[in-house]
Amino acid sequence: MNKFKISILLFSVFLGSFIYGQTISVSNINEYNEAIEKVSNGGTIILKNGIWKDVELQAYGNGSEENPIIIQAETPGQVIISGNSNLSIYGTHVIVSGLWFKDGYTSKSYVVQFRKNSKELAYNCRFTNSTISYFGISDDIDNTKWVSLYGKNNRVDHNNF
Repeated sequence: MNKFKISILLFSVFLGSFIYGQTISVSNINEYNEAIEKVSNGGTIILKNGIWKDVELQAYGNGSEENPIIIQAETPGQVIISGNSNLSIYGTHVIVSGLWFKDGYTSKSYVVQFRKNSKELAYNCRFTNSTISYFGISDDIDNTKWVSLYGKNNRVDHNNF
């Protein structure tokens, strides 16, 4: 009976570390889209170094102050977002870090926005340690912004524009 209890305890610890606080490494937008569906409170998605071209990154979830959902570059500044690309951050306690928007453009009205749409906003989210440079906007859109803030208690810090 003791071996059974120990086995259950070890399985619970393993399952807990899998569900909460997992780290998932991804190397393309398809892998990222699968990972963002699976990541949970306290989880981290690491974007592999390289050029990510023509991507619409959706960084979302429901983290907590103690256990945010983190989307970060494998090496800050070495994940280059290029081509027709943009980023939407929404949900609660989601942190995006280390990206470089370079040699691209956006066909949206934003490069980074803190919402999915007018009903799904960002709360206590953060865009940090990133760069937007050598990144244009489509000639077809007026009033394009690099970063658009919606929601409450969001942070944009330690970035280069």
